[in-house]
Amino acid sequence: MVEDLRQQLERLVSGRLGTTHLQRPERVRSRPIEELVGGEVREASHGTCVVVDQIYPAGYQQGQVEISSALSHRSQTVAGIGRDPGLEALELQKSAFLDVETTGLAGGAGTYAFLVGIGWFDGQDFRLRQVFMRDYGEEPALVSALEETLEPLSGVVSFNGKAFDVPLLETRFIMSRRRFPLSSAPHLDLLHMARRLWSLRLENCRLSSLETEILGLERHGDVPSHLVPQLYFDYLRHGRAEPLEGVFYHNAQDILSLAALTALSCTVYEDPLSHETTCGEDLYSLGRLYSLAGLGDRAEIALRAALDAPIPEELRWQTVHHLSFHLKRQGMWPEAIELWQLAIEENHGRLYPFLELAKYYEHRAKDFQTAEALVLRAMELVQASAASRGTWWTERRLGELEHRLRRVQLKRARHGDGES
Repeated sequence: MVEDLRQQLERLVSGRLGTTHLQRPERVRSRPIEELVGGEVREASHGTCVVVDQIYPAGYQQGQVEISSALSHRSQTVAGIGRDPGLEALELQKSAFLDVETTGLAGGAGTYAFLVGIGWFDGQDFRLRQVFMRDYGEEPALVSALEETLEPLSGVVSFNGKAFDVPLLETRFIMSRRRFPLSSAPHLDLLHMARRLWSLRLENCRLSSLETEILGLERHGDVPSHLVPQLYFDYLRHGRAEPLEGVFYHNAQDILSLAALTALSCTVYEDPLSHETTCGEDLYSLGRLYSLAGLGDRAEIALRAALDAPIPEELRWQTVHHLSFHLKRQGMWPEAIELWQLAIEENHGRLYPFLELAKYYEHRAKDFQTAEALVLRAMELVQASAASRGTWWTERRLGELEHRLRRVQLKRARHGDGES
């Protein structure tokens, strides 16, 4: 047993000794990354890192959108598209348009932000700064440069930054014993806004899809997001800097698209009919967003426009549903009744128009005979849907309708069949 162990150790040692003549592969000779991307190595309080500065002058367009037009919109509009009253405090003139390239998507202390892009408005110009660490040892310098850049700014605009970018940067700042300057700043996350405005029309709301379908932008020379971490790892291991040019381009385009999407969504929100939005899905989404914000007049305009625009059939009836309830809340009974009757005539198995008309004739018109007929038709509809809806739904709905029917019949008996 002892002899076997000694032989194994000897084989292990001899194997290791047999590799001593081998050398590490040389790093690929490459131009310095700062030369490739038009940046410079900048001294920070904790070392050096690469900084790239660019200026996009007033009038610059990302796709079909002039990004500086974002500055013409009111703070109430930003709060509206973000569904957050706190965003009225967000000043786009002083906001950081933020995007981060990382060593992975898992987050946590083991994930590094190796390239951080920050855009901000300087008057009507748009400035874009990218801070890059050439190895992990430059992270303190990167954090210091970011802190200096973010210090004058007071808000954040991102794409999924609430869930990923900002928490990751907060972690990296903590690891460098610093505090991320914009942790408590108002934050407009455009991913959530995009889903509210465009998810009904688009297959997905990835930034690349929004660029193509909403901004009218096609990238050239871009790097797919899923390849970004591996390109950085290759750079660390082998010194291949050239592939990172596409990563810098990718990051810059993301930030410019943040500014463009902010501008466009504000424009659409403030006046949807003045924009080229003729898509019924978008108008319906805007109508729902206005309703949630308590902007009844705008909701009505958008929902009516949706019915006049090309729109999928099922969504058309959802639009009728929401518009009719809006009209009911506004006391616009003739218009609401017209939509409920239209929904009944189409007879797509919807229960609500029978119920709403029954309520109207019972409580407002005092036409109990018509109300009774509508309740009976609703009961027939429920029974016809029993197989697809299930026992629980059927029994609950029939119970509610039977209660309403008894009440209407009692009122009808009190007032006489001939009275209305």
